[in-house]
Amino acid sequence: RAEEELVELAGPLGKAEVANEELPALDAELARLRAGGGENGADPFLAYLHGVVLRALERADEAARALADSVRAFPCNWLAWRELVPLAGEAEQIEALALPPHFARQAFEAAACLEGQRNERGLALYESLGALFPRSSTVACAVATAYYNLRAFDEAQVRFADLQAKDPHMVEGTDTYSNILYVTEQWATLSHLAHRAVRTDKYRPETCCVVGNYYSLRAEHEKAVVYFRRALKLDRKYLSAWTLMGHEYVEMKNTPAAIDAYRRAVDINPRDYRAWYGLGQTYEILHMPYYSLYYYRRATQLRPQDARMWCAMGQCYESEQLGLREHAVRCYRRALDNNEGEGIALAKLAKLHQAMGDEGEAAEYHRKVLRSLNVRALPGEHGAGADGAGMDLGADAAVGPLGAV
Repeated sequence: RAEEELVELAGPLGKAEVANEELPALDAELARLRAGGGENGADPFLAYLHGVVLRALERADEAARALADSVRAFPCNWLAWRELVPLAGEAEQIEALALPPHFARQAFEAAACLEGQRNERGLALYESLGALFPRSSTVACAVATAYYNLRAFDEAQVRFADLQAKDPHMVEGTDTYSNILYVTEQWATLSHLAHRAVRTDKYRPETCCVVGNYYSLRAEHEKAVVYFRRALKLDRKYLSAWTLMGHEYVEMKNTPAAIDAYRRAVDINPRDYRAWYGLGQTYEILHMPYYSLYYYRRATQLRPQDARMWCAMGQCYESEQLGLREHAVRCYRRALDNNEGEGIALAKLAKLHQAMGDEGEAAEYHRKVLRSLNVRALPGEHGAGADGAGMDLGADAAVGPLGAV
């Protein structure tokens, strides 16, 4: 019956997840053991296992309490902390769990900050941990990832390169490093990274994503999909592979498969703004602006400080089907408030004000566009191309007709 359900739930990308029918029985037995008191009631690993089962049953609050019980009894169980990360949410929820004062808690809070796109706070916490563990490759990798999330690509690349030089056999983080090399179109470095990752361990999802990014940069999208699929065979919940595969399917004009890939990404992590953004752009390609607007809104809720999200939503509002110019103007102004540096928002505002008959405002924005041309060329329209006319989101984000960024 499980195989039948897999077939029934299959989308364009094949098998989907099915519910484990044994989970309710496991939950009942674990709850009985923990409620019985004695050694079982205080066993941190039993509490951890119960938390995992409750999370699989989508009972998030109970799962968080069980996992908090586990880490209070045994703070060095990092697996329990990791399970708690997607359940923790905002800082208030973390405080309500009454977690123990321990260095593992600081690592947990830092990971939760990166998960929730609170990157500045996460970076500060990881740098503090770096002072405690100056030789930790894991902490150094997390710091580099935080810089990547903040779009400080140069700093992130320096740190990843330094990490690779110190620990050439480390596979963790290589997928994020390959995203940076993709964005900056560093073919030779990405090729070297892919070969080294394959030599180290070709059966790791990170390795498959590195190789997939390499083929994507060479515009060999079918080969890239093969490697992203291979990553998912190794880890069905590997978020980056689903998102990156969605980009490749958009490049291949296979929008149903792209939508399926992005949906599976947001099922795994609803806080992944890149997948929401990818869904928005895919529906925009299909000329379905109401769907597109919904997904762009989700992306802006997750990344309100990201000018690219506001530019995308502004373009959706000014489409022929919607024609909501005033809403588009507000979006582009939000983009400017968040330091949109590509010139897209200025050009769009000038065009919109001119179309709305506001010649004074249009002239002012045109002057700003001309001033910006003194330091760089004006980007093209938001849309086609692997760099999305300056709208790139990094190799695991959707762009333009989406190449990997």
